[in-house]
Amino acid sequence: MSVVEILKSVETGVSSTMGQLGLLLAFGSVLGKLMTEGGAADCITTVLTAVFGKKNLAWAKAYVN
Repeated sequence: MSVVEILKSVETGVSSTMGQLGLLLAFGSVLGKLMTEGGAADCITTVLTAVFGKKNLAWAKAYVN
């Protein structure tokens, strides 16, 4: 492959990946906003706090992620 072909290949791959990443972030933002406004985030937080306890909220966060 020539240098020009390599650069075009890298450009195509990077732009494709960045486009997919942008869509993923946009959909994640919309889903997060819907969960927050709909009260689902509060419900999830209440349940995880009840299950793990206040001292183990770091473990609850690790479980969710």
